[in-house]
Amino acid sequence: IPPHTVVTYTIKVHVAPTANSKISNIVTVDGKAIADRGSVPKEFSLAMNKSVKVDDESSFHSLYSHYSKQSNVVTYQIVVENDNTNGFATDVEIKDPISAIEADMLEPDNTTMPVFSSWTISSTKQVMDISGLSADDQKQLLNATDVGTFSDNTDLDTTAQIPPNVRVIYTIVGQIDRSSSSKIVWGSFTNTATVYSPDNGQTLSDGAAVQPETPDVQVLKLTPNDIFQLGSEVSFDIFVFNKGSGYANDVDVSDDINGLGVFEPGWTIEATTDDHISSGSYADEKSTWPDGGNIASKVDIDPKSDSGKWNGMGYVKYT
Repeated sequence: IPPHTVVTYTIKVHVAPTANSKISNIVTVDGKAIADRGSVPKEFSLAMNKSVKVDDESSFHSLYSHYSKQSNVVTYQIVVENDNTNGFATDVEIKDPISAIEADMLEPDNTTMPVFSSWTISSTKQVMDISGLSADDQKQLLNATDVGTFSDNTDLDTTAQIPPNVRVIYTIVGQIDRSSSSKIVWGSFTNTATVYSPDNGQTLSDGAAVQPETPDVQVLKLTPNDIFQLGSEVSFDIFVFNKGSGYANDVDVSDDINGLGVFEPGWTIEATTDDHISSGSYADEKSTWPDGGNIASKVDIDPKSDSGKWNGMGYVKYT
């Protein structure tokens, strides 16, 4: 090398997509002069979302979905993403307490029950942007991704390793508990998943709700005695129908029979309900519709079914 001359070597390398530590490059000239240059990984910032769908819905919902008496399966998806401009995300803690999901029962009032009798957990991993990546690069990214360990019928509590440009998806499929007609899950329920990275202190959370379908309540009062005779017996049928797709819970039913002041003491009141399979219809305690008294009940009414009396509508009937 002549005096006052600079020789420059330019080295271009392709960094492996899974590189996750300091890169040190040492140059030695003539066994004596040494130059060292290092490069460290970029910081990372994760993104996550949780969504839900019920039964065979075609797509997931980021806020909420609805369920009914006929619903049996709730599916959640938890998506955790590490953008391709980030560094490697290590030891990412992902949690979802599935066993803690509870909802109100139809009866008794103000009583909750676990929503799911069982559930499965599975996972997938995807390269987010394949632009400029060879098939081998993509394979390296997925091979370097570790979704952690988990098992069916236990809460999701796992630790993941996520390279940049990768998303991991956890899918939880829960079976709604339909094991007993005396324990009917009815109310709304919300579940929140959390993601925590101890490396950068980032905490993320997102929830998804499932709400009951809405009822549609109607009342009908009938009598075969349009014309009455003094001293004769008359009867009335009071139907409280539900033609909606959701349970009707704690519907107030009142009839001030005493207030009419036209009947002799000692009338009787009977209550019946629809004959749906595992019907949730309930006419309340006898004390709320006593013989010789008024009707002041809170009733539950089964949703409309595909067939049956009164066009399949659920009902409570007082006679």
